[in-house]
Amino acid sequence: MDRKLHKLRRDELLEILLEVEQENEQLTEQNVKIRQQLADREFSIREAGTLADASVRVSGVLDAAQEAADLYVENVKRLCDRREAEQTALLDKTEALCLELARRTEALCRRATDSDKDGEEAPALQDKVRAMIAARREAFNAEVAAHNEHEVTAS
Repeated sequence: MDRKLHKLRRDELLEILLEVEQENEQLTEQNVKIRQQLADREFSIREAGTLADASVRVSGVLDAAQEAADLYVENVKRLCDRREAEQTALLDKTEALCLELARRTEALCRRATDSDKDGEEAPALQDKVRAMIAARREAFNAEVAAHNEHEVTAS
C-alpha cells in the first residue's frame, strides 16, 4: 500500500487525506459515544454487583468497537481498490498513447523514406517528428516534476 501512495499525484493524496480526515472525525465521534457508553456501563457494573451481569453489559461496547473497526478497514480497502482502478486506467491510457505515437512515427518514417526514394527532401517530416518527440518529452518531464514535487511535499 505504501508504494501505491508514492505513485499518486498530490491532488489524489489530498483527496484521500480529506476522506480519511472525515472518517477520522466520524470515528472520533463514535469513540466519544462509546466512551460515554463505557462510563455508563462501568457505573452499571458497579451497581450490578455480579461479574456475570457486568460481562453481559460490556459485550455491547466491544461489539460496537468491533463494528467501528470493521467499518474503518472496509473503507480503507474500498479507497485502495478505487485508487488501483484509477492507476490501471491511467496506465491503459498511457499505453494507448504510446502505441498511437509509435504508429504515427512509423507512418512519418515511411513517408520520409518514400519521399527520399522519389528524390524529394524530407526535412519537413523530420522536423515534424522532432517536434512531436519534443512535445511528448516536455509533457513527460512535467509529469515527473509534479510527481517528484508531490513526493517531497508528502515526506
